[in-house]
Amino acid sequence: MSGFPKRKLKTTDDLQLRCKTFAKRKRFANDFSSLQLGDTVYVSGDMLTMRDMAHKRIQMLLKGKKKIPFSLKGAVIFHAGPIVKKVGKNYRLVAIGSTTSRRMDKYMPMLNKLGVKAVIGKGGMKNVGSVLYLSYAGGCAALGAKMLKIKKVEWLDLGIPEAVWHLKATNFGPLVVSIKGKRSLYKSF
Repeated sequence: MSGFPKRKLKTTDDLQLRCKTFAKRKRFANDFSSLQLGDTVYVSGDMLTMRDMAHKRIQMLLKGKKKIPFSLKGAVIFHAGPIVKKVGKNYRLVAIGSTTSRRMDKYMPMLNKLGVKAVIGKGGMKNVGSVLYLSYAGGCAALGAKMLKIKKVEWLDLGIPEAVWHLKATNFGPLVVSIKGKRSLYKSF
């Protein structure tokens, strides 16, 4: 990770972004608004994994006017189903790669209302609203596990891949800013 300054950037909550454009000049973001399509981003801070069943459960809780047991305001969601190993009472990541985000399209209006800041996945999405979409290449699951640590897990009753895993990221990436507002690197869906 040579070429990145050793400085912390002020962003939402615990999240730090380091970005480097594909252009020859280097640029660093203090917030998501300065990121451009094609920027390469490394994320450090807290993130949550969420797949189909977690999204559906949140939708059901909101419909029943029940409380979600964790905050999504300012959250970074990783569309992933990890492979974990139980070590005593804790879990350790073995591998974690992105899953296809398109399946979660129908939940994006809900996530926007809840204040989600960014989604990490693969394959793009139709309409992310104000949420930033970051692409993580498929086939990098073993590498991903080296950059992420498990803090805790919720909704394990959904199964290991569908549970919500609270992760601590350290220079997780490279991720590519692929969708921002109505602009997208994906030509068609």
